Amino acid sequence: MAVLTPGGTVGWNPEVWEKAKFEPATYQRMKFIRTIDEGDRPYNLLHIRKHARVAGSVLGQSTAGGAADLTFLTIIGTPVTVTPVHSVVPVAYGPHMEAQTDGNLDKESASNIEMALAELTEASAAANIATLTTVISTADVDGTILRRAYGQLMGNTNGMAEPGGDTQVYGLFSHTQFPNLGNIPEFNQADIRGDSENPYVKGIWTKGGGIMLLMTTVVTQDGNGWHNGLYIPSCFVIAWNMRSNIVRDRDALRQFVIAQNNVGSAVKHDLRGIDIRTTANPL
Repeated sequence: MAVLTPGGTVGWNPEVWEKAKFEPATYQRMKFIRTIDEGDRPYNLLHIRKHARVAGSVLGQSTAGGAADLTFLTIIGTPVTVTPVHSVVPVAYGPHMEAQTDGNLDKESASNIEMALAELTEASAAANIATLTTVISTADVDGTILRRAYGQLMGNTNGMAEPGGDTQVYGLFSHTQFPNLGNIPEFNQADIRGDSENPYVKGIWTKGGGIMLLMTTVVTQDGNGWHNGLYIPSCFVIAWNMRSNIVRDRDALRQFVIAQNNVGSAVKHDLRGIDIRTTANPL
């Protein structure tokens, strides 16, 4: 006797696709680019005029008044150059594809590649952190390392990045460091952070910490580890010739949807940022 079995009998098992609905891919949102300085339009090459740091000296007394001992300094600095690159994320499909589907391929393609371009641009800009000359290397970040980095940043900037000051300090960290950052008390305990009603500690870490922590999945990773950054906005610069846009074109029977931008980024003030390299993956 024949038995009809659901899932096992040819001809009795319809398959259904959701109509006009596509589940989106996920991409990293821009976090780093939104926190750094924006420069002028670079055209082919942007030069940023930057002062050299000069220092005074104390002279000994003499009959000549010390004039003979003067050493004159120059304030001419070294310009920062920003070279733009053309970033492109293209897709293509034939007209029969659109005719044979119940979705809007043009709309879906545009949305997908726009997010992909944002992630690509963010990763390219964050790669500048790896070129900073002040480096702190550790297996995993912890409170001691982060406080040490903040102290170093304060010294490098001659107090521009002091706790409780007017200049916002940012920390861009890889997602691999989330468990370790979660163990630093001044960022996770209200009574130490200073936003509780405890009268003995209120305000201490509001002034003593002052780091805006940002988590991302596009921190640069190479043979030296993950290049996390502690910085103030003027450490880096980004300059746009063409902001992200989407171009649609057709060549014979092929439909092109292209997301593109033309942008350059660079380190503007090397001592205003610290490369915190983490070499172990705690996840």
